[in-house]
Amino acid sequence: MALVMVSVVALIVNWVSTGVSFIDGLPGMAIFWLCSVLGYVIYQYVKIGVPAVAWISIVAIIFSIPQFPFSQEVIAYTSKIGLLPMITPVLAYAGLAISKMEIRLFKAAGFKIAIVALLTFVGTFVGSAIIAQALL
Repeated sequence: MALVMVSVVALIVNWVSTGVSFIDGLPGMAIFWLCSVLGYVIYQYVKIGVPAVAWISIVAIIFSIPQFPFSQEVIAYTSKIGLLPMITPVLAYAGLAISKMEIRLFKAAGFKIAIVALLTFVGTFVGSAIIAQALL
């Protein structure tokens, strides 16, 4: 159910961001959804220590390789979905899905983890700005 909700929100965000209508983006999002579901089912039944995201990626890669019978259609439909707008609802859901164990771990680390996070964000921003200034 969460995957369906995230997919619908991602379609709306894609429509606002890229201008591709909800209906035009629906087949591409359905393909992403199908890859996610198939990859997760494989993850549930094949217990060899490979994370679910790897199985989902493998399914998506197989769907898009030229030897796959419908790869051109898969690529055509999924190219209508902007990946950057799609990441926003996914990251929002990931942020809300923090478990109780992670909250306890955060409380145990205290303010030190906030300092490390702040320095990481500042370092990433400054590093990106330097690279952008040098290359652009």
